[in-house]
Amino acid sequence: MLLFLSLPFMGSTQLDKSWEGVFSGELQSANLKGSKVSYHMELHIKPLNSGTHEWIIVYGEDSLRQERNYQLIHKEGNSFVLDEQNSILIPMSMHNNSLHSVFEVQGNLLHVIYTLNQDKITFSLISAGKKEESGGEKDENEQEIPVVTTFVTSAFQTAELIRQ
Repeated sequence: MLLFLSLPFMGSTQLDKSWEGVFSGELQSANLKGSKVSYHMELHIKPLNSGTHEWIIVYGEDSLRQERNYQLIHKEGNSFVLDEQNSILIPMSMHNNSLHSVFEVQGNLLHVIYTLNQDKITFSLISAGKKEESGGEKDENEQEIPVVTTFVTSAFQTAELIRQ
């Protein structure tokens, strides 16, 4: 019985074929100052071999079109890495048909989620900057209070990308 219950955790989790295809939609971007903009966005996912997928993100259209040619590489279990093919490797984890990553770029903490639901991928990015620490002292009972580092959320991006 224990073997049966542990089987889902023992195998390797490749990217399911249902992720493959071209998805497009509008990326909505907003910041805390109230600025809002939208851009065309596409996500192209194509298998290259049994453990690697082409992962192309397109922003904008026509003369404003920018392609980001990445590779999504399966490591083991629910672990992947997004290889930006420029020495940047971003770990990603699969949970409930969503790929999650958290990383810092130029002082900004980014939390990115791609969620597949039938013929749609929902993209979500939350950006936070300005680290602040609190705690680290002792309470009235001389118990150590842990240091907590917080980040102030500064921008949001979301897109509903529909399979083409």
